[in-house]
Amino acid sequence: MYRRQQQGVALISVLLVFALITVLAADMLAVNYRDIKKTQHQFSSKQAYYYALAGEELARQLLYRDMKKQDGSDGFKDNWAQPLDSYQIDQGTMTIELIDLQSRFNINNLLADSDTVNPNYVQAFKQLQSQLDTNPDITAALLDWLDSNQQLSAGGAEDIAYSNKTHPYVTANQPLYDSTELRLLEGLSYQAYTELVELVSTLPRGSKINLNTVTSSVIKALVPSLNEAELDQIKQLQNQGGLATTAAWLQQPFGHKLRNQTALFSVNSEYFEVKVKSLYDGRVARISTTLYRNANKSEITTMKRHNE
Repeated sequence: MYRRQQQGVALISVLLVFALITVLAADMLAVNYRDIKKTQHQFSSKQAYYYALAGEELARQLLYRDMKKQDGSDGFKDNWAQPLDSYQIDQGTMTIELIDLQSRFNINNLLADSDTVNPNYVQAFKQLQSQLDTNPDITAALLDWLDSNQQLSAGGAEDIAYSNKTHPYVTANQPLYDSTELRLLEGLSYQAYTELVELVSTLPRGSKINLNTVTSSVIKALVPSLNEAELDQIKQLQNQGGLATTAAWLQQPFGHKLRNQTALFSVNSEYFEVKVKSLYDGRVARISTTLYRNANKSEITTMKRHNE
């Protein structure tokens, strides 16, 4: 009887040890599986990013080939402006979008380097905001953000307005590096920001608006006297590839309305944004890159790149 009891205890002990080993082994397998999946996800994410970089390089090549045609103008008939189909890649897809940033309103042009206000651009920026559903007016706050001093403008905001926030910060006192900085401005709601950001750019001061690609909202802000019929004419000319020179635009029936703002316009572009989205093995990579195309040096340089 005693021997059988001992054998029963031994059997239970063996079963307990076996169960413990099974639990430990299962846990080790689960940990190893998670590590393998984590490594796989990291690899797939990196591969998706490399595909996105390849898409950026393709867009760069399109811009370079267009630069070599040396016709002096850029428009919607150029190769870079043609819609790019979704590309099938190994275990995924990739989409590429090229945007002419000189079709948008450069908010850095509101001020010259000496903090001199550019009245033409200031008035145009107010007009641009008035077209939005939210109808914001951040002109004064933006000028205070751009200028190099702490002199408060009427309706504006300097360091004291931002330093009292829950998460304080100060004004940049320099040109905007990226349009996302607008979210920091006093008085700009998120809804107004989402409307405005699609119409503006943050290019170096002095960049001009390309008449061959400018959006209707921006040209209407710059030249408020243009009526709907004339805006339609401009859009038709743009869809046909635009015109070869600024002078040719001035010779159009509505050209006399552009004449007072001639210094703001051109028919070629140097700054572009490339947006690439790649999907690889279930992982998504997005990049947004601003490129500067220098025709004089026959080179294209990367100004900034955002990864998502």
